[in-house]
Amino acid sequence: MIIKGLKQHWKLVPLFVIGSVTSAMCSLWLISAIQNEVRLAGDNTDYLHRLTLYILAAVAVMVGGFIAQQSVTIFSTSMVRGLRKTLSSNLLAMQFSDLEKLGPHKLQATLSSDVNRLSTAMLVFPALCFNSFMVLLCFGYLAYLSWQSFLILIGVIGLGVLVTNLIMSRASVFFNHIREEEDGLYKSYRGLTEGAKELNLNPSGKRYFLENEINPSIEKIRSLEIKGQTLFNISNNWTNIIIFFALGAVVYSSAIMNHLALDVMVAYMFVTIYLIGPLGMMIRYIEECMKGAVAYKKILSLGLDLTSDETPDLRGNGKEISSQNWTQIIIKDCTFYYDKDEKEDEAQFVVGPLNLSINRGEVLFVIGGNGSGKSTFAKLITQLYRPQEGRLELVSNSGIANGHTDLRIAAIFADFFLFDWFVDHYGQPADKQKVDKYLKRLSLDQKVTYKDGHVSTTELSSGQRKRLALIQALILDPDVFLFDEWAADQDNHYRQFFYRELLPELKKAGKTVIAISHDNQFFDAADRIVTFDQGHIQEIQTNSSNSEKQFIEPLIPREA
Repeated sequence: MIIKGLKQHWKLVPLFVIGSVTSAMCSLWLISAIQNEVRLAGDNTDYLHRLTLYILAAVAVMVGGFIAQQSVTIFSTSMVRGLRKTLSSNLLAMQFSDLEKLGPHKLQATLSSDVNRLSTAMLVFPALCFNSFMVLLCFGYLAYLSWQSFLILIGVIGLGVLVTNLIMSRASVFFNHIREEEDGLYKSYRGLTEGAKELNLNPSGKRYFLENEINPSIEKIRSLEIKGQTLFNISNNWTNIIIFFALGAVVYSSAIMNHLALDVMVAYMFVTIYLIGPLGMMIRYIEECMKGAVAYKKILSLGLDLTSDETPDLRGNGKEISSQNWTQIIIKDCTFYYDKDEKEDEAQFVVGPLNLSINRGEVLFVIGGNGSGKSTFAKLITQLYRPQEGRLELVSNSGIANGHTDLRIAAIFADFFLFDWFVDHYGQPADKQKVDKYLKRLSLDQKVTYKDGHVSTTELSSGQRKRLALIQALILDPDVFLFDEWAADQDNHYRQFFYRELLPELKKAGKTVIAISHDNQFFDAADRIVTFDQGHIQEIQTNSSNSEKQFIEPLIPREA
């Protein structure tokens, strides 16, 4: 990911190098100048010249540091922007079934906690590189002054770094545990919001939820954070101490070996003490980078690729077939297997094999009890689920079955989400005149206004929200509509509207309608009624003029 960013922003590399070298070299020169002024104490020869050079060097340190830091700021913020865009597009490109398996709480933890930590790591990583570069230059300067003293210095610092690495490796283990615990905490947070009604009606359950679900997770995360942060604090202070140990080793070894001149010893003291700042910042930045590494691994564990140069295609496979070119949707031996929970003894639930043909312009009702397979069928027909066996085919006017169904489908599921933006099937903001017409027809014009592609509010009653979702679906002008108990939250007026006005209008317009319904008093509005039971199509009833029930074999076209 870093290499990808460097390729995209390679022009910033020379600015970073020039700024870093200028700032580092001038910093070392300033240390040398101070050392020289100490040696020349009381000598006023060329005093003004020396002062001018000192001021210019100080300005160069500031300007060089700004150039280096600004270049890394542009680089790191671009990386964060790319991360967020890539993550968002990859999530949108994922199959719904894969997202469903991950669970909303894990996705929420990734989008909030992991993205923030990885973003922070990206922001500090260039600064870590800058300080590392400063440290290396200082080491080079010290080696130039005295290689014997440098070997002593680097030996002590190397031993300290080894101990620091052991401490930080242990701290990393705690941060991995923290990240795993956060998944459970976000799951509880989701219960706080989505289960607010149930919790408020159950005071004892509310207390149990707080004391046995939320608080234990919070306490465990706090305990792990204290342990991990304590190790980082030890590491940070150990780094400060090791600098003084290294400096002491140089000074006391010089007293014994007498290999270091006084002015060189002073230079060693200045440079080594100066190193406390960059080394301390490096430790803090390494802490953030380690947290970012934990977040990065968690993101990868969700099956998200942050390194690919390819932008996911969010427009389908480009083979959309106009409603003028197809006659039937064929469901041929489609079977979907749900993953079995190893903790449960229940048998694996299977839907299918399903065989059914759905004609263009047909109104099809789907009925059945809870757990009969209706919802799975709806997700298969909309291709939110991919069948493990069998296939969906689209029959064109020529009678050839195409292997991939990529129709425009609009669905309103029972657990639908209502966005506050309206677009047509071209991805453009919906026409205001058309939206206003639907708002008035569905008695929402006094509560909702539409402007600049957005509605004023979605905070409505459940029935009103469904009517607003219906407008969104109608604006898309799809080939197929799927309604999952749409009329369940409507009063009698809008229930009549749905079955007696809307469905006939859609049928007349050549739209195919698949409606999951339990309103048996309106079953006469369907061309056919498909009954599900235990994952299978039990019967298919057609509404004929004599109202007789009959079983129909699905029409399966010959292979071309």
